[in-house]
Amino acid sequence: MRAALAALDKYRNSEATVHWLSWSLFNITYGHEPNKADFVRSGGLQTIARAMKCHRGSQAVQRQAIGLLYSALVNDRGIVEETRQELARKHDLKPRIKDAKKTHVSDTQIQAMCDRILSVIK
Repeated sequence: MRAALAALDKYRNSEATVHWLSWSLFNITYGHEPNKADFVRSGGLQTIARAMKCHRGSQAVQRQAIGLLYSALVNDRGIVEETRQELARKHDLKPRIKDAKKTHVSDTQIQAMCDRILSVIK
């Protein structure tokens, strides 16, 4: 987990690297609460938000990143220390989510996940 996050942060300017590392992190965390909690504790939310900012126009990056945020924030049984709202505020996620929604209006998956995340983090 930490190696993937370190690589994601280091190579956040590479669209392909961000896309595939986001995909990998999603697969590692989806449905696996201990990994999801480790992702959050290890700075994953902040790291993915920084990477999203670098690739605002990339639908592939935004879809994977939003999927990862959706998994971590909406299905949060593994997050015990902080609430979803606190995490979103702490890592300034709302602007990234709103930006993805605004930039990728025609992508129904991005729209649906963003709407659900925004309803949860208020």
